[in-house]
Amino acid sequence: MAFFYHKMKLVLRVSICLFVLAFPAKSSDKIVIFAASSLTDVLRDIAQKYSATSPNVDVKISYASSGVLARQIEQGAPADIFISANQDWMTYLVDRQTIDDSNITPLLSNELVVVMHKDNAPKPWTDVIMSDRFTMGDPAHVPAGIYAKQALEHSGIWNEVRKNAVFGENVRVSLRLVSKGDVGAAIIYNSDALLEEGLVIVHRFRAMQHGEIFYPMVALRQDKAVTSFVKFLSSVEAIAIFSAAGFKPIISHVDGKTNG
Repeated sequence: MAFFYHKMKLVLRVSICLFVLAFPAKSSDKIVIFAASSLTDVLRDIAQKYSATSPNVDVKISYASSGVLARQIEQGAPADIFISANQDWMTYLVDRQTIDDSNITPLLSNELVVVMHKDNAPKPWTDVIMSDRFTMGDPAHVPAGIYAKQALEHSGIWNEVRKNAVFGENVRVSLRLVSKGDVGAAIIYNSDALLEEGLVIVHRFRAMQHGEIFYPMVALRQDKAVTSFVKFLSSVEAIAIFSAAGFKPIISHVDGKTNG
């Protein structure tokens, strides 16, 4: 009897093991997003909103300047979605046959502004950057810096003020410098300017003064989880978060068509 009982326990254990092996626990899908630094806060909020409705999808986001991220993708970094702060770095990847341009979608637009710490405003912004240090993204690879240089060239003052420019490795570095009072002014995006209560927007560049500011997006991997997140970026919830953060959504909700 004892032998029979022991044998039944063994059979039961084996049966349980076989059942577990036949129906393993569902593992979470993982999405890796490479995104421009200016999207840090807003994408974090959107990812949290998405995770509330898709708890089985693990969203990881890596932030840096668009140029740094594009070069990492070119070298084989495992990104599933790339959101750049300008088209040039998308074109860079298309030219190197890393991505297909037919998969690129315009997602957002932004404004370029000059900000000062509230203790320094309302001094004329041109007087400040001509006589004091100011910060902007590095125009060698940071989209915000490229736009800033174009705007200053259009204003006819780039050659006079470039000696005072402190180049940030991304737009968030420039935001920190001006927030701490290390420089007299910063040329950054409108969305970044809204993040710090101590900053005042003293000038808005006109769109004609620089290249078109928009954020293209591309999916580098096509699967259910990636497609689901990309679709969520055009949802009513995501568009509301983008808008509240100072961005102008280009893609409309549900149908994925761009706003005209």
